[in-house]
Amino acid sequence: MKGLIYKELFLGKKTYIGFLAVALGLALLGILVGLGIRYGNIQDLEAEEVTSFFQMFVYFTYGILLFTIGEDFFSIERDKVKGWRKLEYTMPVTAKKQMAARYLTAGIVLIGCFVLGLVNAGAMALMFRRTLTATMFKNMVIILLITMVLFLVGMPQYQGFSFNAVTFIYTAIMLVVGMLFTIGFCMEEGILWEIYNYVWKNAGRFFDGFLYLSPLIMPVLFAVSFFLSVKAYQRREK
Repeated sequence: MKGLIYKELFLGKKTYIGFLAVALGLALLGILVGLGIRYGNIQDLEAEEVTSFFQMFVYFTYGILLFTIGEDFFSIERDKVKGWRKLEYTMPVTAKKQMAARYLTAGIVLIGCFVLGLVNAGAMALMFRRTLTATMFKNMVIILLITMVLFLVGMPQYQGFSFNAVTFIYTAIMLVVGMLFTIGFCMEEGILWEIYNYVWKNAGRFFDGFLYLSPLIMPVLFAVSFFLSVKAYQRREK
């Protein structure tokens, strides 16, 4: 099991380093902006504007870090192309062990991203002289849980079908939903506007409810996702 996890982490190191470099660059930009607000030529910003900059650098950097979870999906496609299954036949590796290694790798990456996100938030709070509030911490946890849901839903799909096909379908869905919400926002009337307005007004309530129910939702979702991933992996053996 450890060897499989090391394999995933080692082969994905370029992706991890790339996203870490981007996140570090954004964090350094945040430090420069913070210094500019404290000592430079942008000291005249209103308190609300400073807070907005602070939150932007916290959430954007955190989001970039969480994007590294996509390496697990790239790894699936890379193994298909390289014929990893043929090599795996010579090892005492079952489908459950292979899937467990992927899920554990994703867990390690997500925990690392959350910790780095908190470190960045602390650094931004120091530079912008703002406090990392309980609400911001809660939002970071919710974002982490949403990322986990996307991973758990996507893993069986990427395991069973081609990377390009699944990515195309998910991208198309996001574009269609985004277009509908944009139209609803611009129209300011009609059914699309009512849906947009309802979602916008109740988004916070929905995410809070999801957070409170996550101890029940996440284990069930994980069990279903893992079961379907193992089945999809086993079908590839035939």
